[in-house]
Amino acid sequence: MQNHLMQLTDKLLARKRAIVETIIDQLKNISQIVREACRRQTL
Repeated sequence: MQNHLMQLTDKLLARKRAIVETIIDQLKNISQIVREACRRQTL
């Protein structure tokens, strides 16, 4: 039973990590778009 619970917790942690990584990627994309827009305005 212990082995099954560890596998379940690993799956849950992997899912949470995937969500966090997706959010971080989206924030990086948004910041890149904002940075590009600011550069265009100053040129």
